[in-house]
Amino acid sequence: MLGQYKEAKVMLEQAKKQSEGLGERLRVAQCLQDLGNISYMWLGQYEEARVMLMQAKEHFEGLGDRLGVAQCLQSLGFTSQVVGQYEEAKVMLEQAKEQFEGLGSKPEAAQCLQSLGYMNQMLGQYEEAKVMFEQAKEQFEGLGNKLGVTQCLQNLGNISQMLGQYEEAKVILEQAKEQLEGLGDRLGAAHCLKTLGNISGILGEYEKAKVMLEQAKEQFERLRDRLGAAQCLQSLGNISYMLGQYGDAKVMLQQAKNQFEQLGDRQGAAQCLQRLGKLQPIRFTTLNIFIFLVVLLLALALRYYFRI
Repeated sequence: MLGQYKEAKVMLEQAKKQSEGLGERLRVAQCLQDLGNISYMWLGQYEEARVMLMQAKEHFEGLGDRLGVAQCLQSLGFTSQVVGQYEEAKVMLEQAKEQFEGLGSKPEAAQCLQSLGYMNQMLGQYEEAKVMFEQAKEQFEGLGNKLGVTQCLQNLGNISQMLGQYEEAKVILEQAKEQLEGLGDRLGAAHCLKTLGNISGILGEYEKAKVMLEQAKEQFERLRDRLGAAQCLQSLGNISYMLGQYGDAKVMLQQAKNQFEQLGDRQGAAQCLQRLGKLQPIRFTTLNIFIFLVVLLLALALRYYFRI
């Protein structure tokens, strides 16, 4: 709880050994579960976490502890999600959800549904993701979990944008932004504002988009979220390009490219480079001028010939 995770691991390993010596199988399973959760959640040791969580799950199964099994399955699903193994994560989270539902554990079942929505979203299965987020939202509403409701709203808005349902996305994201602000989640609200700005840009509402993206950039900078700020700069550069403000576009896109490079975001840097390439002036070399003149003379000759 104090964030002293390495120290916690040492103590839990000692507790596990002593519990094994005493034949306390339930405590052994609980120690393994805690060790696995600490390894994946806080130390980034995903393979080690998976081994321990699988061992804990087997122990719980041997003891007939269905709740322990479901919790391990959920953690294993989260671990697979973090390392990008989405199909495997989906299988585990679906199993965990079914077990939580069978045990009447509604909060955990809702969390699994929400995570399954993320999985489908990452896999490009947007319609399925929408269904799951809507179901999770309803369950969070029933539980009075405002943060869960708002997170589902935010994801539903993002999915509507991806599906080209821009007006629907705007309404949902406005609701999510207001609720996140009410909950004090400034980072979540900034992400909503950024997406709303991008949607306005897509709809050709460039001045409105610029205001929103400037506000979002300022919020990201205050929160020291460099990636969010760089993405806003990129969008602002693209909008300036669309408005024919090429000087402003060049400055913003160059700044965004530099920030993406510092963050190791090669895709973002490449996108900025691509747009910057379109801003480069045409260079008239001697060969280019010669070719232009030849084509022009041919065109004039053909025009004269057909008149005759």
